[in-house]
Amino acid sequence: MSEDDMRLLIITIRMLLILCIIMSEDDMRLLIITIRMLLILHIIMSEDDMRLLIITIRMLLILRIIMSEDDMRLLIITIRMFLILRIIMSEDDMRLLIITIRMLLILHIIMSEHDMRLLIVTIRMLLILHVIMSEDDMRLLIVTIRMILILHIIMSEDDMRLLVVTIRMILILHIIMSEDDMRLLIVTIRMLISLHIIMSEDDIRLLIITIRMPLILRIIMSEDDMRLLIITIRMLLILHIIMSEDDMRLLIITIRMLLILRIIMSEDDMRLLIITIRMLLILRIIMSEDDMRLLIITIRMLLILHIIMSEDDMRLLIITIRMLLILHIIMSEDDMRLLIITIRMLLILRIIMSEDDMRLLIITIRMLLILRIIMSEDDMRLLIITIRMLLILHIIMSEDDMRLLIITIRMLLILRIIMSEDDMRLLIITIRMLLILRIIMSEDDMRLLIITIRMLISLHIIMSEDDMRLLIVTIRMLLILHIIMSEDDMRLLIVTIRMILILHIIMSEDDMRLLVVTIRTLIILHIIMSEDDMRLLVVTIRTLIILHIIMSEDDMRLLIVTIRMLLILHIIMSEDDMRLLIITIRMLLILHIIMSEDDMRLLIITIRMLLILRIIMSEDDMRLLIITIRMLLILHIIMSEDDMRLLIITIRMLLILRIIMSEDDMRLLIVTIRMLLILHIIMSEDDMRLLIITIRMLLILRIIMSEDDMRLLIVTIRMLLILHIIMSEDDMRLLIITIRMLLILRIIMSEDDMRLLIVNIRMLLILHIIMSEDDMRFLKSADNIL
Repeated sequence: MSEDDMRLLIITIRMLLILCIIMSEDDMRLLIITIRMLLILHIIMSEDDMRLLIITIRMLLILRIIMSEDDMRLLIITIRMFLILRIIMSEDDMRLLIITIRMLLILHIIMSEHDMRLLIVTIRMLLILHVIMSEDDMRLLIVTIRMILILHIIMSEDDMRLLVVTIRMILILHIIMSEDDMRLLIVTIRMLISLHIIMSEDDIRLLIITIRMPLILRIIMSEDDMRLLIITIRMLLILHIIMSEDDMRLLIITIRMLLILRIIMSEDDMRLLIITIRMLLILRIIMSEDDMRLLIITIRMLLILHIIMSEDDMRLLIITIRMLLILHIIMSEDDMRLLIITIRMLLILRIIMSEDDMRLLIITIRMLLILRIIMSEDDMRLLIITIRMLLILHIIMSEDDMRLLIITIRMLLILRIIMSEDDMRLLIITIRMLLILRIIMSEDDMRLLIITIRMLISLHIIMSEDDMRLLIVTIRMLLILHIIMSEDDMRLLIVTIRMILILHIIMSEDDMRLLVVTIRTLIILHIIMSEDDMRLLVVTIRTLIILHIIMSEDDMRLLIVTIRMLLILHIIMSEDDMRLLIITIRMLLILHIIMSEDDMRLLIITIRMLLILRIIMSEDDMRLLIITIRMLLILHIIMSEDDMRLLIITIRMLLILRIIMSEDDMRLLIVTIRMLLILHIIMSEDDMRLLIITIRMLLILRIIMSEDDMRLLIVTIRMLLILHIIMSEDDMRLLIITIRMLLILRIIMSEDDMRLLIVNIRMLLILHIIMSEDDMRFLKSADNIL
């Protein structure tokens, strides 16, 4: 056997072991026969065939639990057919068939006998069709079959007939349709299927008519037309649920018009119209008859206007109409008049305004519309005054000033809801100051200030008056500091301020003092630190802040000590050392929650050792060590003190071994240790000793073994570990003896003998579970003869 055969066989045998627990004797015989067949078949099959077969067998094994004897026969017949078909099918055919069989297996649980026959017929047809179909046709058909299988659960017999007719039609149509047509049709059919659940019989007739129409239309339409039509049909289908008969007629008329209009409209016009129609459909639900008339008039106007407007004007108008439609629900008649006037003005203004002015104005109007709901009359006046000012200001302000102002106004509007009158005054003062400051500040200063103001606004909800004063003081300081700080300092400071703002909610007064002290030192430190140092420090402070919630005072002191050490260490460490240290500290912080004081000491010792080791280790050693420490930390939760000692010893040994081992040895060892850690949960103390002995032996053996021997040994050990759960003590001893023998034999055997022996031993191990003692003796004697 090749290595791949072996893998394949192992997978099969693993499955066999698992299955033995849940299978009757007959199941097992059937499985053994299957495996025999699998071994025989390997000679006449390609690797892909084999994978395909394995998948089938996996399915077969799983299905045995949920299937009757008849199901099983049907499945076996399917598999036989599948093997035969491999000869006359391409690889893609086979994949297609597998997908079908998978579906068949899954569906058997939820289908009646009748369903199943229908499905078999479909599969037969699928196999026959493959001869006369392209790959894409086939995919299309599979999608269809998947759909029919899924749908059978939620459909009546009539639905199913209708669906079958549809599928027949798609098969026939494929001859006269392009690939895109077909996709289009599939989308339609998918929708048809989904919709059948929520539609009456009449709806469905209407839908069929609709589907027929796009097929006919395909001849006289471009690809874009078709997409447009599909979108319309989708909408039509969705809308039918929420529309009256009259709505539907109106919609059909709209669609007809849409098709006619395609001739006299550009692509953009059409998109614009579609958007309008979508809106029209959606709005029908939430509008009175009068609203609707108003809307129709608007749309008519929109179509007429397109002749005398540029593309940008049109977009602007559409946005306005969208707003108009949305707003009608939440506005009084007076609001609406005001809005119409605004829109008129907006159209007039287009002539005397630049594009940017217009955008600015639109944004303002949007805000105005939204705000009407949540504002008193006075708020509204205030807002209007603001907008007037905004328009006037545009003359004396740069584009950036204007953006800044808009942001401010947005904030102002949003804040009105959650602020007292005093808050508002404070905010206005801030905005005035913001406008004045623009003169003496760089663009970056301004951004910084805006960020601060945003924070100020957000925070007001969750802060006491004192918090607010503290924040104001901070902002003042921020403004002053900008003169003596670099851009990076400032960013760092902003990050800090954000943190202090957020933290104030979850911290006591003392915590806050501690934090302020930290920030002061942070500011001072910036002078003597590189950018990387600073980032590192900020990360530390963030964790410090987060941790304060889940730590005792002592934990906090310990953490501060660590941070101090971190700052000191930065002088004698490379960037990588530092990253490594940060990772360690993060872990340290997280772990404190789930560790006893002793655990923590042990961890500190480990970290110290980690810092010392950095000097005598390569980068790879270090990674390896980090992985080990991570594992150590995680494991402490599920291990006894003794386990932990054992693990520490292992890690020490791992560090020592690094000197006499290659990279591969080390990986191999890590894998072993991982396994060791995982296994401790499901093993007795004796098992663990046995495993340790095995691992020691594994380390020693590395010197006298080739790489392949080692892989082989690892596979054996993995199996040994897995098997321990389902084996008696005697089985295990027998296995150990076998492994010892295997190691000794390696010296006097050729590679091929060894493989053969391994196969026998593997089989022997597996068979031990499903064989009587006499069978086993017989097999051993056969082995000896062999």
